[in-house]
Amino acid sequence: MAIVKFISENSCQIFVDMELVGEVQAGRMLKVSLETGSYLVEVKDAEGNYLKKYELKISSADTQVLQDLTTNNYFIAETLEKMKSDSSLRFYNQRAIFCYNNRYGYINSQYEVVVKPIFSFAENFNFGYALVKKLFPNGEKTTIIDIDGNIKYERWFDYVGDNEKTLLLRYDNTFIVISKSNFSIVKEYLDANYDGRGKLIPVHQHIGIDDMYGFIDKAGNEIIPFIYDYAWNFNSNNLATVKRFGEYNSVDLSGNLYRYGVHSYMNEMEKKIGNDESVGTNPNYIEYLSKEDSLYRGFPDHFGIYPIKKNSGWKLQGHDSERWDRIFNYHDNCLVYRKNGLCTFQGDMSFSVEADEIIPVFSWDGRPTKECKVLTCFVIKKNWKYGIINPDKNVILPTDYDLIVPTDAYEGKDRACSSDIAIVWKNKKCTLFKIDTGVFIFPFDYDDIVVNEYYDNSLNPMEDCTYMMKTNGKYGIIANDFKTVLLPYEYDSIKEEFACKLNTKGEFYSCKRMILCKENKYGIWQKFKCRNNDTEWQLREYDIRIEENYDECVFIKDKNNSANLLDVAVRSGNKWALFHSIVGKEKINNGDMSFEFDSFDELKESHKKTNNDCMTVPPVLKL
Repeated sequence: MAIVKFISENSCQIFVDMELVGEVQAGRMLKVSLETGSYLVEVKDAEGNYLKKYELKISSADTQVLQDLTTNNYFIAETLEKMKSDSSLRFYNQRAIFCYNNRYGYINSQYEVVVKPIFSFAENFNFGYALVKKLFPNGEKTTIIDIDGNIKYERWFDYVGDNEKTLLLRYDNTFIVISKSNFSIVKEYLDANYDGRGKLIPVHQHIGIDDMYGFIDKAGNEIIPFIYDYAWNFNSNNLATVKRFGEYNSVDLSGNLYRYGVHSYMNEMEKKIGNDESVGTNPNYIEYLSKEDSLYRGFPDHFGIYPIKKNSGWKLQGHDSERWDRIFNYHDNCLVYRKNGLCTFQGDMSFSVEADEIIPVFSWDGRPTKECKVLTCFVIKKNWKYGIINPDKNVILPTDYDLIVPTDAYEGKDRACSSDIAIVWKNKKCTLFKIDTGVFIFPFDYDDIVVNEYYDNSLNPMEDCTYMMKTNGKYGIIANDFKTVLLPYEYDSIKEEFACKLNTKGEFYSCKRMILCKENKYGIWQKFKCRNNDTEWQLREYDIRIEENYDECVFIKDKNNSANLLDVAVRSGNKWALFHSIVGKEKINNGDMSFEFDSFDELKESHKKTNNDCMTVPPVLKL
């Protein structure tokens, strides 16, 4: 007789001749006395499902051997024997799926195992191939196997999505589209830092010597054409920032373009705005271009001239004698184009260099007008690598980097003495770079950086430039001194928005708002400010902070997008409450919220009755 000690992280049961002799709970020790012989040990989860099966052998010398029988042919044979009497079983390409121990494999028509049950998910074979999934330490992965279990593309992928015709998979920095008719690769795209949340995916392709950006859906279908020089992820308002011809604007899920705070001299728009040019400079003014209109049309200058594409290349409207291979920038009296491998900048000066693309970078002296811009350098792209040179063609950064994104962010409070900051990427990591001094501010330790470019020299740090940084899977925010931590690196996500409004009284309202997520709990940070249109910023500032204690937070506003309402819908469990603030009347309700609504729709209806309809926060252009 032997004394057996058995410890498991799961519930265990020991059977002797199928009679239960002992049971142990998770994390505890089981101690039983057993005669010499063999015993069956079954490990179950909390729902009673089998996880593991062992054979416990005890010799006359009290030697104990515990053998894993999970994949033992004897137990698999029991499963296959039951399948023979299953009238619903169907074979595809002479293979059928079977499940053993919560894992999937394949048998042939003779009920022989040809692919071991190692998969967490398996589909029927079609044209000799099938999609399977398997659990790895870093998560579930997907691949394509043939009828013998061989991996078709010799790698495991992240599953993205599919439809009846195509399948979209991802590995490293590449998306591949696979046809379901023969499981061949029909298209490949390069990842543009997709965050996994948007309905459409920003991707790019190497088209000749150019990188062109567009959007695909989660089955790999091209939804928004590849006409942009850069594209970002869609935000919660279903708008994505895109860059084309040097301008940053937004597209919706259908590919329609929205231009913010710009002049428009198109015939149809002239009828609406007449000669009132102040409409064109209003930051809330938006010009709409349909997907068809924006496909090849560029952005016009104040004389209605814009780039268009002809069979022989790009040209400017009314300049029939000149053709270029690409036009990269055309606005504010600035033209950047490429012809025969030579990139040229035409503006207050003329500059040419051999490159695939150049991006002019300007500094500002503090006044937001184009006359106060000073050309400081060029980002240069050559052979898929980026660098920086000055107008004298001296190298600031060699062309060794994967991507350089110039920004209008600045250091410190005094913009007249500031310099531009660039985001530099290398080997899937990024950092900030000071162009004037040629110094990297941080090591390449960050997974992502988002710069909020606000032009205000007040002492309110959230209305100066801030930097949302992601490292080790967590987000935080630092101020523009690169030292002050406004939010530590402990948030799963930070959704930032900026709202502003100029009312008929000449008062300008601005509000910076964030929804913060930490360990699946949500909170809010809002900063609000008001000034008269012809005076300096007044000291009417409000700092509203709701800690991450709620299951969901949603900003709501009235139908007129009034900036003096900063209402927030907050959910705890199945109940909703309204956090209400009336800025301007200097009343902010920081008291206890009453969770009296059963749904968000019910809360909105109540809000509508008192606030003349409501809507979610409007889209904001983020550079």
